[in-house]
Amino acid sequence: MDAIVKSGTAGVGGFVSSPATLNTEFENKRTFWHREQLRSFIDDRCIRRVPKDSKEMPSIMPGQFYWWQFYLREALLDPHHLLFISEQFWKAYEPRFHEQPFQLAGAEQASLPIITALLMAGAGMGLPVNAFSIRKEYKTYGMGNIIEGRPTPDVPVVLIDDLTSPQHRTLWHCVRVLNRAGLKLYPHIFVLVYKGTQLESRQIATSIGTVHVESIFTLDDFTLTWEDYQAKAKT
Repeated sequence: MDAIVKSGTAGVGGFVSSPATLNTEFENKRTFWHREQLRSFIDDRCIRRVPKDSKEMPSIMPGQFYWWQFYLREALLDPHHLLFISEQFWKAYEPRFHEQPFQLAGAEQASLPIITALLMAGAGMGLPVNAFSIRKEYKTYGMGNIIEGRPTPDVPVVLIDDLTSPQHRTLWHCVRVLNRAGLKLYPHIFVLVYKGTQLESRQIATSIGTVHVESIFTLDDFTLTWEDYQAKAKT
């Protein structure tokens, strides 16, 4: 690494860390600590689990039932967790924004805390980011709109959500709405949790652009089943 330099007065091994390396190591430790705090919070407080034979949580599919389900709103209403999520987003997306400006969008309600945090952080960095939200259904009164806010024409959209997967209904709802509005997707989607494993493909092809899902966590980061979580609690 360029930040590691040899020194005649260094200690064992003949290497000494430069200030840049020390700052990087500190930042990596800080990031790891905050990520673990958020991961633990989600694992303990934002996943509802029931035994595999339980019928307590009906599935969206008739006649089927969930064994576990994410409820991430509590984490997304914690300012410390939101700040960390925002920092991780802009660490990757600030240089991209300078190369190709984008706007933010997401479906109500889960995406709104994240989008708000990203807008505030972006404003603090001097980034003129636009955003809008997508309703679950068209309004039955007034303008009958399904988009809240004003999209910027010809600017690609980064979809934001608390979680997603290639099968996620909310994702495809947003794609349909953006398509009708004549908007295109940015090459990346950002979510807190990708509902797949680390090894699964994150490429999703749509008629308004192929996207790669970027996330802070995957399913591999959590203890999903009631049985496994109970066993973990006993250790």
